[in-house]
Amino acid sequence: MLTTLSGFMMLTHNPQAVEGFRHLGYPEYFMTYLGLAKLLAVIAIIYRRIPVLTEWACAGLTFTFLAASYSHYSSGDPMSMVIPPLVFLGILMGSRHLGRR
Repeated sequence: MLTTLSGFMMLTHNPQAVEGFRHLGYPEYFMTYLGLAKLLAVIAIIYRRIPVLTEWACAGLTFTFLAASYSHYSSGDPMSMVIPPLVFLGILMGSRHLGRR
């Protein structure tokens, strides 16, 4: 759900999301692409009818969560900003593991 909200905020160029992107040093135009990618990934994971699409969506979110954590770390943000993407990555991996049973 949080990924959906984040994707929507990026896609609509929410001022808070724009400020976060600027702080991390990313160009604003990248927000549209990343927001759309997140929303499509969430749809693919929920839909689950095409297994390879679900796998690609999970892979994309994995890279996104890792990049978010590293970006916050590299920007000198506190650990309270670095850890949450890794927690969401753990939740994603757990759900993928349980979904395969």
